[in-house]
Amino acid sequence: MSAVERQRIRKHALVSAGFDLFGTRGIAAVTIEEVCRNAKLNKRYFYESFESIDALATAVVNKTLRDLGTGLIPHVLAGGMANPRPAVDYFVRTVMSDPRLARLLFVEVDTGGLAHQRKRFIDLAVDLWTGADPKMPNDPRQREVVRMGAYGYGGACREIIIATLNGKLNFTVDEVVDHLTKLLEKLVAQQIS
Repeated sequence: MSAVERQRIRKHALVSAGFDLFGTRGIAAVTIEEVCRNAKLNKRYFYESFESIDALATAVVNKTLRDLGTGLIPHVLAGGMANPRPAVDYFVRTVMSDPRLARLLFVEVDTGGLAHQRKRFIDLAVDLWTGADPKMPNDPRQREVVRMGAYGYGGACREIIIATLNGKLNFTVDEVVDHLTKLLEKLVAQQIS
C-alpha cells in the first residue's frame, strides 16, 4: 500500500471519528485528542490532514452533504414536483434514522466555525431540488416563486424533524414523511396554479 493510500485511509478514519463525535456531543465539546483516540491514530496524523478541529468539522459537513445529495438526486429525479414522496421519504428516513446526522445538519451548522455552512446547506438543498426536477417551470418568475417555496419548505422540514427527534412532536417516521409530503404537494399546487 502506498503512502498516499495510507494517508487517505487515515483521513477517512478521522472524518468518520469526527462525524461520530460531532454528531453525538457537538463540535465545541470535542478535542483533537478525542478524535484521534476514536480514529485509533496518534495526533501527528491529525495534522497531516487537518490544521484544526474546525477544518475537520468542515470536512465532515462537506462529506455529509455530498453523501446526502448523492443519495437524494435519484429520488428527486424519480418524482420531482409531480410526486415529491420519493425524495421526501429518502430525506426524512435518512436524517431521522441517524440522530448524529440530524444534529450535524440541523444544530452544529448553526454554531462556531460552521455557521456559514447552514446557508450553504439550505442553498444546496434548494438548488438540488429545483435543478434536478425536470418539471420545473420555464417562466423565470414562476421559477423564483418555486425557489422561495423550497426555502420555506426546507426550514419547515428542519424544524419538524428536530421537534420530532427531541420528543416535542409525537410522530412516527412514516407520519412525518406523510405530513411533509402533503405539505410540499400543497405548496407546489399553490405555486404552480
